[in-house]
Amino acid sequence: MEDVEAFEFDPANTSSKYLELSDPNSVRCHTNCNRNSQGTTFIRPALRPGGIYKFTFQLHNKPGRMHYFFGISDSYFPTDAGYQEIQKAAYSLENLYASVHSRKCCSAKGLPSFHTGSTVTMDVNLQEATLSFTINGGQTFRAKIGKNKSYMVFTSLYNREAHFSFEGYEVVSSGNRS
Repeated sequence: MEDVEAFEFDPANTSSKYLELSDPNSVRCHTNCNRNSQGTTFIRPALRPGGIYKFTFQLHNKPGRMHYFFGISDSYFPTDAGYQEIQKAAYSLENLYASVHSRKCCSAKGLPSFHTGSTVTMDVNLQEATLSFTINGGQTFRAKIGKNKSYMVFTSLYNREAHFSFEGYEVVSSGNRS
């Protein structure tokens, strides 16, 4: 593991309309969201092109079933964006979908993939341009992503009282420094 800046939720890129950061690694949804607007928080710093990263999230409370996201985006999108805008702006796993959204809606609905108590691990390999999500060490979702880009990690919550924490990260390779 290489020594790099610590990753944490970014207060400057967090929806204050819907979310609060109780510490740099914990996010809570204080207001119910809707289809046109929901709370997103990004993690800083951005991922460097060529890097290999692993992030772990714990879902302490996830009321409701839909419009919860984990993902990466090559640019910031509005932190109060609605679910359709998030689907188009990012590579992301959304609860109740059968595969990863790859900058467009995957369109295949699925069973809920994560719940209260779940651990979501996101592996981002920018050398091979791959993204994978593993739920509780079992079910895995994979996608190819764009090469030679910097990405921002994010999560988006939907219902009041939702509480996720960023439990840790591993930097296998920190990538290009330019």
